[in-house]
Amino acid sequence: KGNNDTMCPRMAYTDTKEKFLSRLERRPFNCYMEMARTLGLGLENFESGFEESRKRVNEAFKEELDFLDSLPLAIETEDYIFVHAGIENRPDWQNTSERFALTEPWFFNNTHQAEKTVICGHYPTYNYEAANNTNLPIIDKNKKIICIDGGAATKWAGQLNAFIINRVGGTYEYETVFEPISSRR
Repeated sequence: KGNNDTMCPRMAYTDTKEKFLSRLERRPFNCYMEMARTLGLGLENFESGFEESRKRVNEAFKEELDFLDSLPLAIETEDYIFVHAGIENRPDWQNTSERFALTEPWFFNNTHQAEKTVICGHYPTYNYEAANNTNLPIIDKNKKIICIDGGAATKWAGQLNAFIINRVGGTYEYETVFEPISSRR
């Protein structure tokens, strides 16, 4: 689950009209409004008929909204922890706050106490000195952190990264496939 995945159910179920409209001022293009647009609904519909418009979207996309709402904060495997932004530096990392797990901007610069490698995104790799001015994933084997966010949604020159983990014998090999977004804007 990522920060944008939580925004969609909040817009669907818990936001007041005022909160909903303020989100749209900051982020007019989001998952919930994409759902609304497929039904022919735009900002003006939510301004004039908020509850009716929201009910239409929620009924039409109930399965998708339930799916987003049910996503876990982290997925743990034998050797990895997959989390959107990061985990807190504590022995019981499973008790990391939702806010931290979804929004921590500088996790790659931090440390953690988990025994496993943490794979995160949220904050584009380009922002870290260790990335050497690229959008490619950065790997720190000593800290057991891999950051994969290519900045696709936040930068003109960002890219969408797919980070592939292959188990070869008793070790892991990594490969990256990426799609630059600058040519599509």
